[in-house]
Amino acid sequence: MSRKRKTDSDKQKSRLTSVITDIRTIIVSVIAGIILAYIIQDARFAPERNIVSTPTHSVNLNLGSGNVKIQQGQMLVLANDLGVAVARFIFSEDGAAYQWRYKSYTSTEEKSGSGRLYENYVRTPIATSENRIVDIGSSLTITIEDMQATWSFSGKSSGWIYYKSLGVDVLNDSTFYTLDLSSLHVRK
Repeated sequence: MSRKRKTDSDKQKSRLTSVITDIRTIIVSVIAGIILAYIIQDARFAPERNIVSTPTHSVNLNLGSGNVKIQQGQMLVLANDLGVAVARFIFSEDGAAYQWRYKSYTSTEEKSGSGRLYENYVRTPIATSENRIVDIGSSLTITIEDMQATWSFSGKSSGWIYYKSLGVDVLNDSTFYTLDLSSLHVRK
């Protein structure tokens, strides 16, 4: 009898392991499908890159320091004495991913890239109403060639950008792929 129970128990464990493996496979397939759908949707925005020769409205690119809130559907325009960049953001509950394009004022070549931003803190109570906050591996710096700005989480669809010695503006991200970066310059 104990041998039969052991065999039944082994069969149940085997079935449970098989079910767990099937669930994992389904989850991975769903996640892969979502990622693929996002990539396909994203590719539809830039099939041939028809370049817009002028921005849709005046862009304020006076050098300065400050902060600006950026939301889903917007793109950040950054400029300095060497070049100009645009960055669009995809926000989530735990941070943001961003894509960027950059063009130096002295080159005809355009560069592009991407990055990930997130906050990773541990809060430790130190008094009845206070916490000690320790950064344990956040990624807060937006780096686009020779430009840097700092990002801070604001919500699942927005973030704050802090900058120094840059021209900064915010535009609708619908022109991210088509905006002619050579039409943008720092105003002096």
